Amino acid sequence: MFLESMEQELSSLKQVLSPLLEKHDKLNDRILALKALLTPARRLLPELLSEVFTHANHAESELHSGALLLSRPRVYDTPLKLGRICRRWRQIAMSTPSLWSGVGIPAYWRAEGLREWTSRAGSGKFSFSIFVGQQDVEVLNLLASSQKRWKDVILHFDPSLAGHQLFREFLQSLSCSFDNLQTLNIYRTPPSGGPPSPANVELILGVDSAPNLRSLYLNAPQIKILTVEMLPFPCLREIKVESDPIPAADFFSLLQLSPAVEVVHAYVAYIPDSDDTRHEVLTLSNLKHLEVSEQYVLEGHRLCPLEKLDLPALERLSFRFADRWNPSPIFSPNGQGPHIRSLIYNSRPPLTSLRIRGCRMPAADIASCIPFLPNLSCIDIEHLGASDVWDGVVQLLTGPIPPSDENLSGCY
Repeated sequence: MFLESMEQELSSLKQVLSPLLEKHDKLNDRILALKALLTPARRLLPELLSEVFTHANHAESELHSGALLLSRPRVYDTPLKLGRICRRWRQIAMSTPSLWSGVGIPAYWRAEGLREWTSRAGSGKFSFSIFVGQQDVEVLNLLASSQKRWKDVILHFDPSLAGHQLFREFLQSLSCSFDNLQTLNIYRTPPSGGPPSPANVELILGVDSAPNLRSLYLNAPQIKILTVEMLPFPCLREIKVESDPIPAADFFSLLQLSPAVEVVHAYVAYIPDSDDTRHEVLTLSNLKHLEVSEQYVLEGHRLCPLEKLDLPALERLSFRFADRWNPSPIFSPNGQGPHIRSLIYNSRPPLTSLRIRGCRMPAADIASCIPFLPNLSCIDIEHLGASDVWDGVVQLLTGPIPPSDENLSGCY
């Protein structure tokens, strides 16, 4: 009896142990598989692993198109998160300057932290974003001392008088040398009432001071770019002036200094006192995307003179009326659309997209342009002419492209 009971107990224990042993074997197989994956990485030379870290960080940045993505000093952001894997990875991450070549500076960060970060970046180019109004003077002085290393920079300030003054003092502390600067984005927090805006803040840029500038974003009123000599920026590819209207004359002067520009977004205002009608036709051979927002002032006011542009590479053209305090397009019932006949006729661009919003476009203008736009695949005219007949335009868009008329009427 005793032996039978022992055998029964042993049998029951085997039934309990059997699934546990099975589970143990499966877990052991997973552990071995993971160890096999880790083994090649552990065998990599530190230099190769450093390259892997750098390229992985850049690939992560490219997922966020349209905005400059910078690491922040947090344990779950690169490069600090790499130091949490193992001691070897931490040593490699800490000694790889490219992982520390940019930082999004948090509010009220102490200068000691920034100094440690920049020291790990070595002597190479350095990118950063900063809210100037939330930093102490020591942090700003530290950034100013490394000005020649600046590559991609976002400067953010608030609209208060104190914030404006602090930003002015910071710019005045800088020299005129931005040897490595490629991207400059100046952004001001939109105001919510309060006192009138202070006087202009001037920033001197030129081909001699910023020879490698590729992207210029001015999203801050009262920021005026000055050039010591009227020499062009040979590398400037992208211009965006969107928060406050720029006088049409200044807009054309900026384009004149940007012969290689490819993308332009501009909020333009016609100001009679500053309008300069002396500009001849300006040729921009590389411009592919032009988006103009016109500040609407009154019925019949003069528009940004697009007919003074020759854009043989233009692929996308967008025009709209807008209000300074309302970024959404507004509609002017009697507002005349931009004069695009001469632009299309003179440039013969490979235009694929045409968008006109906030004003009425005569059907005759569109019908005259279509024969010169064989690549046009998107046309968005928000408001049609009140008494125009658009049947002819529809036929042109849906039928075969007719031969172009060399004597296009209405051109300057």
